[in-house]
Amino acid sequence: MTPSPQVFLRAIFEERQARNPRYSMRAFARDITISQTMLVQVLAGKRCLSAEMALQIARRLQLPGAEANVLLDAVVFDALKSPESRALFQAMREKA
Repeated sequence: MTPSPQVFLRAIFEERQARNPRYSMRAFARDITISQTMLVQVLAGKRCLSAEMALQIARRLQLPGAEANVLLDAVVFDALKSPESRALFQAMREKA
């Protein structure tokens, strides 16, 4: 199952915060070069990431290819609204 972009980004933020308890949401937004407001909205599920933004974030976080693909898949899956499209996407990802 593909995690949501919110879950994926929150896990990265929490991992960084575990290494440095003073690491803030503002610092994370700065590191991925988006506004703090947008980051908060994305994490709250009120705003969706574009595929382009997901690629930029993956590059800024220096994610390995597999992790970058997970983020991109999460963004694409999140954009699909119909259950049929989501099921088809999941089936295609399981075959890959």
